[in-house]
Amino acid sequence: MRLADAPLPGWYPDPEGGSLLRWWEGTDWTDQCRPALSARALAEMEAVAAGQADNKKKTTTARSRVANPAEAFARTDADELVGDVRDAARQEIDRAAQEISRSIQDSIARVRPAIVGYISQIVRWVRIGVVTAAVLVVVWFVIQFIA
Repeated sequence: MRLADAPLPGWYPDPEGGSLLRWWEGTDWTDQCRPALSARALAEMEAVAAGQADNKKKTTTARSRVANPAEAFARTDADELVGDVRDAARQEIDRAAQEISRSIQDSIARVRPAIVGYISQIVRWVRIGVVTAAVLVVVWFVIQFIA
């Protein structure tokens, strides 16, 4: 995977499992871990993001949408990370396929003149052989006719 295609730095679910979040620095995992957000903190973040921080009734509604908000948060981050890695892998595969295709076309362009050259040489020698055989047949008939 190219560095330009790597996911952005941030807190993501620990790839080794567990309920912790681990810091992704953009190229590799660090040793920094922290606990995942509590259900209450996650609900407050949802409320702020939805513009509902001032209304507690709406906050309760936001909390009730998700059975376990911590799991939903971890799953969402993991899904985003998987999506980012999948997109990066697809881009890398497309780039590699284009590079291989270009390499094959270059090889064909280099080999084609050699093949054409050899075929024209073979055709030339076959023509010379046919003409020589025809001349020999005519000479044989002339000698047979004279003798």
